[in-house]
Amino acid sequence: MGFKAFDPNVEISGGIVLAFVQCTNRETILPILERHHMHDVQPEKWYPTQDWLDVLTEVVTSGEGMFDLLSIGKRIADLSPLPPTIRTIEEALPFLELSYGAVHRNGYAGQIAVQRVSECEYNIDHHTPWPDDLMYGAAYGIAQRYLTDRSKLHVYSNMNEQVRYPKIDDPHLILNVRW
Repeated sequence: MGFKAFDPNVEISGGIVLAFVQCTNRETILPILERHHMHDVQPEKWYPTQDWLDVLTEVVTSGEGMFDLLSIGKRIADLSPLPPTIRTIEEALPFLELSYGAVHRNGYAGQIAVQRVSECEYNIDHHTPWPDDLMYGAAYGIAQRYLTDRSKLHVYSNMNEQVRYPKIDDPHLILNVRW
């Protein structure tokens, strides 16, 4: 059991892998990276997505993974460079669709679709092999980064399983973001 790429040919940008590594305890993650031959990641190179998913599987199964992935997702959202033209939550959330596609290549990596429900509510449909908590943390972090009154932010998930290993034909993770 573990996270599996939807397509074995898909690659992920080294830049997103390094962003993840920068948001973790380096001493904890380095031995895991070495076991999966990802100890010398370069930002401009591409790596098999399955190798990275194997790292994430080990992070999740090591005990504290669920908490770590939520926090790491939020931290990645805080550190991710977004175009300077993005200034509001309404502009930032749809950018998730574009950015997901930009960090993958060579096959179907899944997709993210963002839909505006109302003036202060969006649904984010995640059809990806990535851990739900990582995706939840990233969505929450992006929303929090661009929301002026953070006390009103609520993010709800349609999944209530502790750990889910999404397959290509599984139900999608839907995150409802409201403020």
